Amino acid sequence: PNALQQDDLSNSELRAKAVLNRLDIRAGLARYAAKEAQLKLEFANQIPDFSLSPSFNYEEGIQFWSLGINTLLKLAQNNDAMIAKARALRDLEAAQFEALQTQVIQSAEQAHANYAAAMKQEQQALKLLQQQSVQTATLKRSFDAGFIDRYELTQSQIQETKQAQIHLQSAPVSYTHLTLPTNREV
Repeated sequence: PNALQQDDLSNSELRAKAVLNRLDIRAGLARYAAKEAQLKLEFANQIPDFSLSPSFNYEEGIQFWSLGINTLLKLAQNNDAMIAKARALRDLEAAQFEALQTQVIQSAEQAHANYAAAMKQEQQALKLLQQQSVQTATLKRSFDAGFIDRYELTQSQIQETKQAQIHLQSAPVSYTHLTLPTNREV
């Protein structure tokens, strides 16, 4: 019945929400994509560049088409080192991203476990409070019928008030540690 009771998240949904809604995860993916693009560029630099440029010329009253071919040859021995460097940087970025993703998932799962424990604690406190309220109502009816004295009724009402205070005091403490860490904390 509580609005906060959305404990129905499965592990896969929890992981998806934790990973898809974090800016640091998206920034890590962008850094990895940049390193992957750099590696592809280094592979592409192994192949010589050819460009064909057709043109229409007019010389001394004669019109003709010509085809120009330009090429840029690259040094193959230097490119292997650049490919190895780009591959190492990409692999390093991948490892850093996977570590960040694991940390985010673990913190989300821990927050979910804390949430479930707090909800269980709240349900237990509410159950005790309801039991105490039922007992106080029963004693009130007994008092009205003349079976018990005012002292027993007052003791029950005091106990109910204490249960309500305990519930109200424990609730804010239980929910303060449930937030996911921010991007700066990770």
